[in-house]
Amino acid sequence: MNLLFCNLKIPADLLISIVHTIVLSNQCRKAIILKSSVCLHTSPRSCGSLVILAHHPRNQVQEETSDCQTEDMYLVFFPLVVLAFHLLSPTDSRIDSNHVSYLKPSYGPVPKYNSGKEVETKSLDELYADALREGGRVILYAGGDTPGQQDYFKMLFENRFPGVKLDVIVDYSKFHNGRIENQLANKNLIPDIIQLQTIQDFPRWKKRGLLLKYKPRGWKSIYEGFKDPDGFYTGIYVIVFTNCANRHLLRSMDQVPRDAYNYLNPDLRNKITITYPNDDDAVLFYFKLIVDRYGWRYIEQLLQQNPIWVRGTQEPMDAIGANRTVVSPAVACPLVNSLDQPHYLALPRYDPFVTWPQTAAIFRNARRPAAAKLYLNWITDAFTQQYYWPYWSVRRDVPPPAGYGTVFDYPSQTDPLAFGRWMSDREQVELFRSQITLYIGEVQGKPSPGILGIYPEKALAH
Repeated sequence: MNLLFCNLKIPADLLISIVHTIVLSNQCRKAIILKSSVCLHTSPRSCGSLVILAHHPRNQVQEETSDCQTEDMYLVFFPLVVLAFHLLSPTDSRIDSNHVSYLKPSYGPVPKYNSGKEVETKSLDELYADALREGGRVILYAGGDTPGQQDYFKMLFENRFPGVKLDVIVDYSKFHNGRIENQLANKNLIPDIIQLQTIQDFPRWKKRGLLLKYKPRGWKSIYEGFKDPDGFYTGIYVIVFTNCANRHLLRSMDQVPRDAYNYLNPDLRNKITITYPNDDDAVLFYFKLIVDRYGWRYIEQLLQQNPIWVRGTQEPMDAIGANRTVVSPAVACPLVNSLDQPHYLALPRYDPFVTWPQTAAIFRNARRPAAAKLYLNWITDAFTQQYYWPYWSVRRDVPPPAGYGTVFDYPSQTDPLAFGRWMSDREQVELFRSQITLYIGEVQGKPSPGILGIYPEKALAH
């Protein structure tokens, strides 16, 4: 095997060593390693980056080193391109032993990135035309609690873009991520785009080359912490889990519980509905924050209130809306209270509350990438963010709801990036889950989204 290293100013002996490592790592049956086969090429066509080329095995090693011809050569061991940035140096040709790790195989197959333009420049109407030409359909796997939980956004999207059908399949994010892994294993990936609570999945899928590198319009307006700097995934809206009360069932608004100790009011016994924290990681994180503040004794006292435990965070909201319960401590109640609805959100006075960016990505092998791009651009569009989403936006150029600061203006009570960091530490997540299960028991009841199976392409009937 004859290797060509271009634009490298490092000792030939070191090059031979690297060549030898590459040959061994690729398990070549036969190779000839000669100093005469190593060539330093400095012509303008070398483009200033590491290029590792090899003759087809049938060719003989060339003794000539003067012109570095590249006929019949092909790129090998592309993951070693990372090594270039550590070897290329105009002033120092040394390499230390720590760089040996870069000679190891990459985490997974290297994707053929659609790098192109950095940020989408097409208008929504142009993207709409692309989606129509593609076939007019997109499949979205969305984290959520009930089959129809995303119907509002489905209606808005399809009204804005007639002829493009948005099939939204809602399930707990912890089920969708397992479903996606199984589909990938069976080479039958269904969704074109995903939006999930399991934030820890996106860096992992990025490393495996499964996500499309794509930055929608308005990318620069999205808060830095909410998006992948390389453009493989982004937050699409901020979700808030905090107190929600039924204003019609309380004698006065002074009774609305704001902090954890307010839920220990004897008047609220049998009137508190809570999503199983061992079933929903965002609710679990809320209880982690509360236990860190008050200790496990608080959980013992809360249990004396005989709360109603349910599956899914939609059920407490539905129970409040139907006057079946009075309060819930960790649900997505709209920030702006409406007088024609019983739901009343009350941020804590002192306690923490949970916020995070629900995160989305397009799969690199999506069957309908044009329609997926249309959806991602629409959901992150400033108009959509300001007028259709009742919480904080992921964009810095969209004002917060009336009466509130930005999501970053409550640093002593919420950090919208903390949930993602915690979710990435799966050992700590599972340890806390097992502890709280000792207090409240195992999850009971059927999953609120229903049973979707392995390859759902449409929402369950609802």
